Amino acid sequence: MRSILVGSLLVGLVGHSLAAQEPESPGSVEKMIQKLEEELAELRRSHDEKLRLLDEERRKDRESLLDEIDALEERLSTPPATGSPLVQRLNVFNPSITVFGNFLGRFDDEKVFNDRGDRVDDRFALREVEIDFRAAIDPWADGVIIASYEAETPGDYQATIEEGYVVLKRLPVLDSSPLGLKLEVGRFRPDFGRTNRIHLHDLPFPTYPPAFRTFLGEEGFSQDGVSGQFFLPTPGEDNTLEATLQWINGGDLPVAAGNASNDPALVGRLGWFFDLGEGHDLELGTSIYQGRFNRGGGLDTALYGLDFLYRWRPYQAGQWSSFLLGGELYSAAIEQEQGADSTPRGGFVHSQLQLDKNLYVGGRYDYAQELENDHLATQTAGAYVTYYTTEFLRFRLGYERVFQSDLARNEDLDTLFFELNFIFGSHPVEPYWVNR
Repeated sequence: MRSILVGSLLVGLVGHSLAAQEPESPGSVEKMIQKLEEELAELRRSHDEKLRLLDEERRKDRESLLDEIDALEERLSTPPATGSPLVQRLNVFNPSITVFGNFLGRFDDEKVFNDRGDRVDDRFALREVEIDFRAAIDPWADGVIIASYEAETPGDYQATIEEGYVVLKRLPVLDSSPLGLKLEVGRFRPDFGRTNRIHLHDLPFPTYPPAFRTFLGEEGFSQDGVSGQFFLPTPGEDNTLEATLQWINGGDLPVAAGNASNDPALVGRLGWFFDLGEGHDLELGTSIYQGRFNRGGGLDTALYGLDFLYRWRPYQAGQWSSFLLGGELYSAAIEQEQGADSTPRGGFVHSQLQLDKNLYVGGRYDYAQELENDHLATQTAGAYVTYYTTEFLRFRLGYERVFQSDLARNEDLDTLFFELNFIFGSHPVEPYWVNR
């Protein structure tokens, strides 16, 4: 058939050429026919080469498809190994789990009793174990549960839910949250100052400061309620202004020890963060707690706080050098059934200097007046050395001295601390100011 087509094409070309030209000599016609035959042969060679390349490409595609089919059959016949994409996708439905352990040894030159009357001096104690569960509930909310096993007296453990709340990142009826509003609903550590939000294992010193314990409790306080956090407009682009308002059950802290839980309290904090320049920043905060002092609700109590934190960490070699200077001040106004209102004050200042990648040194000064008698005060100073093998394992040595006290039981008390902190699991990020 190809010969017939070629012949027809040749006849057509010759006929067209003869019809379009004047009759020429037999020699000229032969040369034209020879030229046309050469052009036709070139077309045939080009056509055959294209057919060959097309057949080669189809053969390669067929071989590649067969290889993919073989690989797929092999994957289907082999069970998925641990850590495979299939297993990872299934783990999305499980919460992230982290375990925190905090061990403390203390050695005192006097007998020391806790609020329950039990001796705690010259003791080793696994003070606390926390199990932290976190998960995304849906696109609108995240969930956090923190279960704690703690021993105020060494070996005498109590289980509690230290925090358990839902974070609403936006409201279902709105496409976005006004002013960046973030709601927490459940049980949480109220946002009074900075230290109350920090868990024991994240502190830059082995114990909560005495002034903090006097006004907010041995390890701060947790309470059930609703919290709203949002941003406010600020002048300039190098600072942010963040406000928190919380409506919580009353009680559970020393300045409102008798406040019944069905008599709500209000907590508010305003934090102003400044970017001071390359590697330098400063945060200032003011806080208020407003509630009742007694169970009957006839006596009011208010606690006011100021806090600050300056941080230096260079952009280059920041993992080797850093410096922190922070503190909190407290002032309370407590109505009493007899006599004038008590207005105790207190506070602490702390610092931390990073010497190399793993080694830190720090110090702290505390001053606190007694809640029900603001004429009695105690002053304490301490120094600490901290070494991290990694962010999962921390060793700390500390020394504290009560160098002035109007309470005879605390005068000239010297205490040495050895602290070991360990973490395993998914490990939520520690507070940024710890610099780990």
